Amino acid sequence: MAAGKAAAVTSQGRISHLDGLRGVAIAVVLLYHAYARWPDLYPYHDRFAANPLVNTVIAGVNLFFIISGFVILMTLHKCRGFGDFMGRRWLRLFPAMLVCALLIVATAGWLPERPQGSVGFLDILPGVTLIGDGYGTQWLWHALGAATGHAFRPVDGAFWSLYVEVKFYILFGLLYFAAGEWVAIATILGLFAVARLTGVTGNGVPIAAHGLLSTIGLDCVAVFLNARSYGYFAAGALFYLYDSKRHPALFVAAVIVGLLASLAFAETRLANLTLTMLFTLGLVVPAVRAVLASRPLVFLGFVSYPLYLIHQNMMVALIVKLGRAAPAVPAILLPALPIAAVISLAWIVARYLEPATRRLIRGRS
Repeated sequence: MAAGKAAAVTSQGRISHLDGLRGVAIAVVLLYHAYARWPDLYPYHDRFAANPLVNTVIAGVNLFFIISGFVILMTLHKCRGFGDFMGRRWLRLFPAMLVCALLIVATAGWLPERPQGSVGFLDILPGVTLIGDGYGTQWLWHALGAATGHAFRPVDGAFWSLYVEVKFYILFGLLYFAAGEWVAIATILGLFAVARLTGVTGNGVPIAAHGLLSTIGLDCVAVFLNARSYGYFAAGALFYLYDSKRHPALFVAAVIVGLLASLAFAETRLANLTLTMLFTLGLVVPAVRAVLASRPLVFLGFVSYPLYLIHQNMMVALIVKLGRAAPAVPAILLPALPIAAVISLAWIVARYLEPATRRLIRGRS
């Protein structure tokens, strides 16, 4: 693999600087949820909400999307077909999702301060099926709720990005094996353009173009796929092609698409641009790649998936509890212990529970 020539690879076959980038992404997400996402609940309220270092909204998730575009095309090059690819993806996502969803439900009763309220066992279904509960799938849970008498609630709002990823896997994988990587990349770029044209009318987008796309239903497709994020997936895929072939035109194309994707999110343009630039520099500048491959960032990258799944409601609830129990703790330090707690739990999941679940699934299959 060409990428391995330019980057250190761990004994598990993981690319170290990509794990470091995952570490950066989850750190950005953690800081946002710890200091800015829930000002009505924090003991320090909105004291830090205007700080651009923490109020990054979904910039950290967007960095995950760039990494995903890179890794997914790399994975597709190794797969025998669509079934092989989806099987690998399912085995990557499902074990941690199952373990983390059960942990969240098991601990929810001890954390009544959860921002998104209590959850029950049946609420894990949208997550463990990887179907999601947003636009286009909510009817399923309404119907099941009517049949069972259970009002489904999201286990954690942060799960939304996993549902976006799964839809991308299915679409991109089908296109890749049916028509090749360039058609796949061009299609997701087209969907990104549709999302922009149907989502920002009044900001320089022709009304006629918006109306036409809406009339033929492409606006609904863009919303269902959350195609506004597809610019990041496309940028990541182009960066992988550059890393494999080292053709300058591919690098220029990847940078341009990454910039366009970053500018599409007006509320966090600076954070988006900064993280996209970090990804770019990590690919081409050895010194940056070495920093990203440092042990603390690689560790955070290793636990990033289960940490992403469990952190938000659990961490915020612990911040609220700690604020009541120890009001003398400086506000800026208050999240430190809750963050350490969720990182430690995520490490247990990543190191022991997720691999054990994966082995069990493999053994039974």
